[in-house]
Amino acid sequence: MTRYQLAERKVDDYITYVLTDAEYPAEAHLVPGLGNNLFRFSVNNQEVFVSPEKISMIRDASARFGNPILFPPNKIRQGSFSFIGN
Repeated sequence: MTRYQLAERKVDDYITYVLTDAEYPAEAHLVPGLGNNLFRFSVNNQEVFVSPEKISMIRDASARFGNPILFPPNKIRQGSFSFIGN
């Protein structure tokens, strides 16, 4: 087993990703389909965020749960960035 792992899961009809650091231990749960929201984060088996009962609750009240992981182009309608001419 490697220290870092990435697992894809389907929860409440949304694709989620779980990033794990086995040595620390820590887990980060992301849902890209809802603003790339980090909706669950635990360290040493202690929850850092208030997690929603259902992931769909993030769609209705995104400010109440988790933390958006922002990176370009984020929420700029039809925004795009180029890298090495692409």
